[in-house]
Amino acid sequence: MVRKLQAAAGSGRVETGVVQFGNDSPGLFIRGDDCLALVDAIREVLSTLAPEEARRVAAAASLLVELAETIESHTLIGQGS
Repeated sequence: MVRKLQAAAGSGRVETGVVQFGNDSPGLFIRGDDCLALVDAIREVLSTLAPEEARRVAAAASLLVELAETIESHTLIGQGS
């Protein structure tokens, strides 16, 4: 799901980093054009795991796979903004 938020007037481009909207808790914002490098890093790290390591860190690896898949399926990578 893509959530569209109004940018504050005059705020300009939002860079990758910690962002807080109003009184909400701060969260991590990753610009679409930064996502490709993140996906590559996730895939590279996961590819280095031996089977026994993959089983040991299965929950964390599963979260990383889910994040990579979300980025790949819901982000316009490489098309700029």
